[in-house]
Amino acid sequence: MAEIVKVTHLKKSFGRFEALKDVSFTVHSGEVVGFIGPNGSGKSTTIRTLLGIIKKDGGTATIFGQDVWEDSLSIHERLSYVPGDISLWGNLTGGAIIDLFMKLHGKGSAQKKDELIQRFSLDPKKKAKNYSKGNR
Repeated sequence: MAEIVKVTHLKKSFGRFEALKDVSFTVHSGEVVGFIGPNGSGKSTTIRTLLGIIKKDGGTATIFGQDVWEDSLSIHERLSYVPGDISLWGNLTGGAIIDLFMKLHGKGSAQKKDELIQRFSLDPKKKAKNYSKGNR
């Protein structure tokens, strides 16, 4: 099976605190993996490193065979991440948030907005805080 995620001897420190100490693991195509551990064990730091949000201090990390730091834009074309603490302007409606993101990207139309609403079965008048986590 193909290696989708490969982490070898990953290290990350914040000052003198070693958040990641020689972390290594591999995830193959078709595998389902749970990332669990106590608070402060490095789960979020590992995920943020894999997403290219923070830079590792040592070791290697690849997704789809690409370096997570050097090739992060290419990797992000193929994956998504929903953090556990997501919050999108809870008092805005789903429709207003779609409008906002279309304006930020300089693209969009009423047709595209309708496509998104249909695809995700959204109520565009419902406030974001009332959507399920997946729809947020």
